[in-house]
Amino acid sequence: MARHRPRVVSVADDGGGVTATFQDARGARTAVRAGWLVGCDGVHSAVRQRLGLAYDGEDYPGVWAIVDARIDGWPCPPGEVFVF
Repeated sequence: MARHRPRVVSVADDGGGVTATFQDARGARTAVRAGWLVGCDGVHSAVRQRLGLAYDGEDYPGVWAIVDARIDGWPCPPGEVFVF
């Protein structure tokens, strides 16, 4: 059975917070209010599209990820990174 995730159908920013409305596979809608909305949904971001924001980057082929984390034993000092 395929898993159906809710999709973003609207985003409203009133200056004091953000309300995002999601719709599930059955059509039921749920509104979520928060101080921030972070769009981590890729190059074709529904969050960014609902906010009317352009994507000025490029789409890189392949599977990859960007991670912001502390990793014990990481060989680079703070402020330095590996670049591939």
